[in-house]
Amino acid sequence: MVPPSPQRTRTDLLLFFAGTFAVSWLPWGLALLAGGDIGEPLPQLLFVVGAFGPTAVALLLWCGGRRRPRGPNPFRAAGRWLLPALLLGAAPAIAAALVDGTLDLATAGDRAATIGGPLMVIGFVLIAGPLSEEFGWRGYAQPRLRRTLSPVWTAVLLGLVWAAWHVPLFLLPGTTQAEIGLGSWETGLFFAAFLPMSYTICVMSERLRGGVAAAVVVHFAGNGAAGLFPTTSTVGALLDVAVATAIAIALHLLVGRTAPTAAVADRDATGRTGVPGGV
Repeated sequence: MVPPSPQRTRTDLLLFFAGTFAVSWLPWGLALLAGGDIGEPLPQLLFVVGAFGPTAVALLLWCGGRRRPRGPNPFRAAGRWLLPALLLGAAPAIAAALVDGTLDLATAGDRAATIGGPLMVIGFVLIAGPLSEEFGWRGYAQPRLRRTLSPVWTAVLLGLVWAAWHVPLFLLPGTTQAEIGLGSWETGLFFAAFLPMSYTICVMSERLRGGVAAAVVVHFAGNGAAGLFPTTSTVGALLDVAVATAIAIALHLLVGRTAPTAAVADRDATGRTGVPGGV
């Protein structure tokens, strides 16, 4: 198989990033004009539509022929990545909750009950973030960035874009970002956390061959732990970022320094691939 040209890769990425910001930020802007409070029906609908921007644009481009070879089934390697993805994804929020004293199962159960119980929490957390985003960020953009960039620089660039994508949410009352508020220490820490988390997901999805499935699990574990055991202090937020960074550094030292070259981001003539699960 002839590898895609650099121009084709750049075009794929440009279409994805431009499309994702447009498809997400336009509905969120309309939600702001409609009152902004996502507790209200119309802003809430617009918020949900925008949240699916990364995955929706990736699927649209895939249907339009902007495809890449599929990798192996990530669930065949689930024994390698599933438990680490759950533990490492949840660890930063759990550590912060231990410091804040919010690691309370009874209180977490009460929070889950207000949403509709454990199954509703799982469904909500799975859809709001992991499924609505990861087929775009890690399924479409990451393998294309890896054609020319190392895992570290891929994670840095994708983490910066991923963080910037969330900016309008600070203006929508009812979102976690709006509760933090722009201009606070917590805002800077919120954005800083995207970089180490991006690298952790890169390792889980590529090096441990978990593909998009592993990215979804890491994202799910992180969001779920943060939602059930929320950080309530600057110290807790600092620890959250510190643990996420420590995890990323440890993964780099253990497996990231032996990462394959960017050429493995696409299937070669024998059908092998280093980045499973992409679109």
